Amino acid sequence: MVAFEILAVVALVVANGFFVSVEFALVSVRRARIEYLVEQGKPSAKLVRKLLDQTDRILAAAQLGITMASLALGWIGESTMAQLIQPLFDSLPHVLATGATHALATIFAFALITALHIVLGEQAPKIYSIRNPEQISMITVRAILIFELIFRPFIWMLDRASQAALQVAGVRGQMTEPGQMHSLEELRMHFIDVYQRGLLNQQQEEMLHSVIEFTQLEAKDVMTPRPELESLEENQMIGDLLDATKESGHSRFPVYREKPENVVGYLSINDVLKVIREEASALRKPIKALTHPIKYVPENKRVSALFQEMQRERVPMVAVVNEFSDTEGIVTLNGLAEEIVGQLERVKESEPQFERVDRRTIRVDGQLRMDHANEQLKLKLPERGEYQTIAGFILYQLQRIPKEGDLLRHEHLRLIVERMDGPRIDKVLIHGL
Repeated sequence: MVAFEILAVVALVVANGFFVSVEFALVSVRRARIEYLVEQGKPSAKLVRKLLDQTDRILAAAQLGITMASLALGWIGESTMAQLIQPLFDSLPHVLATGATHALATIFAFALITALHIVLGEQAPKIYSIRNPEQISMITVRAILIFELIFRPFIWMLDRASQAALQVAGVRGQMTEPGQMHSLEELRMHFIDVYQRGLLNQQQEEMLHSVIEFTQLEAKDVMTPRPELESLEENQMIGDLLDATKESGHSRFPVYREKPENVVGYLSINDVLKVIREEASALRKPIKALTHPIKYVPENKRVSALFQEMQRERVPMVAVVNEFSDTEGIVTLNGLAEEIVGQLERVKESEPQFERVDRRTIRVDGQLRMDHANEQLKLKLPERGEYQTIAGFILYQLQRIPKEGDLLRHEHLRLIVERMDGPRIDKVLIHGL
């Protein structure tokens, strides 16, 4: 009988450790890592991915298992251990009453079973699961699914009761997906900590920060502003596109209706060349016959989400619109890819966006952001929603594409367009500092 009870204690400790492992592996596992293992053909990884889509129910199952094992262990374990320890106390000199020896045996048994429960049933499996979440998840996935299936009605009631309790407490919304619980600020602080411990060099740390900063950019931060666009009106002839291509070198152009802020589509030079080969008179047709519809996105759309969306839908160009549905600029897939590479290249090259020419003159990139220019150069140039860069400010003030040498005065400052790159303002001299 005692041997059976000892086996029951061992089994309950193992069961408790199993459910603890399931719980902590599930909340620690990274979905991206599981997706990779699925691609590698791991059958268990597919089941783990299924678990990640029903986290609340599986965690409820794990908690049910932990509770059942812990209660049973307390019920069986204490009396079993007391039976094993009692003879040791009975063999002591008869200085203690029989009741006292039984009480001491019970206390020692309780302490022993508690230590066994904490060390082998809680801490050890918890730590191991946190360190090896993918491995533990794939080992335990089938067993926890079977357990959840057996106790599903009871687990469903527990899950509903938990949700009701959360609503009473004022907690709304879904639980954060496991493996996605780090905010960008937490990641940034983590990189700083790793760098300070000497596990990253400075360039690697800066590169990681640049990637994080890229995910925080919005469409308005990376778009080509409307004043800098080379757009075509939908009633222009196809031949006009060939002229525009020669001048700019672009292969796609936004197409607008009546006014530049009303972009209705885009036109590709490849489509034009194909039509011309088939029909020479096509040069005299309006470009709207070949215009592709364009996708519209809000100014505040995250660049990371936009990039994935454009890749998935194979969209080469989108129009960025404001709250009035007016086009503020254009974002291209190639431009986004260059922006990602540019984030890393800027870290590698650390090329300054401005340089001092003399005591009162500074040369700046046209793409230098207005807020950065004002902060770093102690300027007081106006910051408005219509533009984000020095080049955008000049275009907004001049209301035309400038030429090299054009001058713009603002209070005591003189902004001189030093160099153009096609329609883009490349370098600007700011005099009067």
